Amino acid sequence: MPIGSKRSKQLAIKMIGAYGMSRWLYVLPGRHLDPLAPQLIERILGLHNEVDFLLKTEHERTTYPLRSHQAVVFAIAQAQKTERRLSGPRLAELLAPLRPPIPTSDDGSEGNVALPSRASFRNYS
Repeated sequence: MPIGSKRSKQLAIKMIGAYGMSRWLYVLPGRHLDPLAPQLIERILGLHNEVDFLLKTEHERTTYPLRSHQAVVFAIAQAQKTERRLSGPRLAELLAPLRPPIPTSDDGSEGNVALPSRASFRNYS
């Protein structure tokens, strides 16, 4: 789905929830981030399930999956601060500090790991 904006620095977040529902939120660099509080995002979607986020730039049309509310707000804050285009590698670099290391079992192999609960995301302020 194309963003379709003439504003070159506009960002869009596609929020994908259960049952294939999706919505777009548009954010202009420099706009305050309060409207993107996690509780408001969930209210907008009207969903009670986990929500995946895709951050998309106007220029490069690249998407990067964001699986936490903090990552979404952080990525937008960084984009607003730098007002640069975010490519997949650039966004990956910005989000690296937010990502926990891949847990491994005692023998060093990757194992099945439980995802953090939604309650931990709600503690973000």
